[in-house]
Amino acid sequence: MKKLIHSPRSGPPRFGAQGFTLIQLVLVMALLGALAALLFPALAKARAGADRQKCDVKLKSIALALDAFRQERTRYPAALGELKSDGFLSDPEALRCSRDPRQDGTYGDFYVIRAPLDAGDSPTVCCPFHEDTGHAGNQARLGRFTTQFATRPATLTGANAVQVVRPGNESPLTGYAGMALRGGDKIVTDASGTALITFADTSTARLSGGTSVTVLQSFVDGHTTVPLYTLVRQVAGEALYTINHGSRFDVSTPAATAGARGTQFRVTVNGDQLEDTQLLVIEGKVVFTTLQKTVEAPLNQLLSGADLNALPRLLPNLLSPL
Repeated sequence: MKKLIHSPRSGPPRFGAQGFTLIQLVLVMALLGALAALLFPALAKARAGADRQKCDVKLKSIALALDAFRQERTRYPAALGELKSDGFLSDPEALRCSRDPRQDGTYGDFYVIRAPLDAGDSPTVCCPFHEDTGHAGNQARLGRFTTQFATRPATLTGANAVQVVRPGNESPLTGYAGMALRGGDKIVTDASGTALITFADTSTARLSGGTSVTVLQSFVDGHTTVPLYTLVRQVAGEALYTINHGSRFDVSTPAATAGARGTQFRVTVNGDQLEDTQLLVIEGKVVFTTLQKTVEAPLNQLLSGADLNALPRLLPNLLSPL
């Protein structure tokens, strides 16, 4: 009787020896793609949350340093760089957000000077570089340190010879009617250009030729009854601001900040000195805040920087609503 001898090479083919079939490769690639589609957004969200937390920590340090500076010098610093040069901040990266796409960008570009007594109710430093990951911006507030608010983008509703400089972009964008604006966008009109910016509460900023205005942040303040709080920076030219009643609006210039609620006023900036800034209040009430004092601008009277230094009408109660 013969014995059947099985060869070690006999039997069904082994999977490893033949490799993957084309269908199996397609299935594996599809599975990996599906897993990546689920994983990458979660990783991006986690990273964005970590960046926001780092920004919160830095803004809190800045708020504490600003408070210490104010207590020691009885004023705010003219620029955030003074906090580092004068020893109030030691971290070399204390003034830079990790999400800021600009190589030389700092929080100082989003620093708004307010009167010392009014600072507890007003944002002092904001960071717009988190708006694209949740429509919320970071802010440093003295007394409350850091807060995250829901932001409301503005719209370029009128544009004639206008460029929009967006942080991180190498070249300016051509402005057009209906263009959405977010925090950090700089709107620049040429010598013969005009622009109209409409904010979420229907407040507007009408820019004349040769004007540069940066939308710092426009947000809903959850701590007050004010429906919208907008911060912009005007560094050149002339702009007419019409503010919706009930909203709060601050225009920061190189030398002073004009704060208003429910009013209309014109700001002209011809340089970086107080004397180069003019304010004309058409209706309502506007206050001008410098490093030294806060004054109420006269109605229908052109107020220049020189007048502001000589004007004796100090606001008696800076904590009261505007």
